[in-house]
Amino acid sequence: MIRLAALLLVSTWACVCQGQVDFFQPRIKTASACGFIVDRSGQGIPRAALALTNEAGTKSETNSDEHGRFTFVQSSGSGWTLDVHVAGFIPASGIITKLRLASASRCDKPIYVVMGVGVNDYSYLTTNRTEIQKLKKAWTKGKDKK
Repeated sequence: MIRLAALLLVSTWACVCQGQVDFFQPRIKTASACGFIVDRSGQGIPRAALALTNEAGTKSETNSDEHGRFTFVQSSGSGWTLDVHVAGFIPASGIITKLRLASASRCDKPIYVVMGVGVNDYSYLTTNRTEIQKLKKAWTKGKDKK
């Protein structure tokens, strides 16, 4: 019985490490195909590489601008995965159930990608603007103490 439990644990761990299980990926129900890449202080990160892939395997790529903004102009529909890579940061990845069409001038429900650095940190996707405001406030408060 102990051997069976150990075998199941090792098999599950192997699947997770090889990316075959996605229950650790954050899921966003609905968002616009646009947003911001920010660090833990809430500052925009330029030149982030973004890849948006749908369930059929269609891939669209873009980079964030000098303020960390990005837009996928012709992407919408259901079942998307967003992957973000920036040199010096932990990669971010998340599943977006429904993606709304965005334009270069309008972003109704942006995706915020918070990039982490270091061994005990992580990167994640959110649509919660107040979360970004809290990051900026905490960062400013931390700088004031120094």
